[in-house]
Amino acid sequence: MRRSTSRAVVIAALLSLSACGGPPEGTPGFVIEMQSQRLLSEASLLAIYFYDEAQSCESVRATMPRPTSVLGPFRADLDDAGRDSGIIFRQDAVPVGTYLVFVDALDVNGALVGTGCSPGQRVNEREVSAIRVSVQDS
Repeated sequence: MRRSTSRAVVIAALLSLSACGGPPEGTPGFVIEMQSQRLLSEASLLAIYFYDEAQSCESVRATMPRPTSVLGPFRADLDDAGRDSGIIFRQDAVPVGTYLVFVDALDVNGALVGTGCSPGQRVNEREVSAIRVSVQDS
């Protein structure tokens, strides 16, 4: 089956402090949760990577700089408004496939303050499964 280049996958990243909620009903979603208030207050930037299934969370987390990813790193900036109401992260060209999604939370100076990893995340044509990544203090 040939995929039209005009079709786009939209990934929404919504920041929250709890495990509840998620993307709005009917919206393909990518939920990034911060596990602590400290993380939410210190993080200024999220670096979002998509790896193939050959990678593991442990191997990516142990490698600095991060290994070459299939897609990304994509950048999502956090400001005060984003910390209060969440941010929308969009990426229009994620091919159909299964990915390990990895997130680095960085402070204003680029120092790592937390990481999150979610293996086996499926991106379907014209939609994204409800991908959830929980970022914990490093």
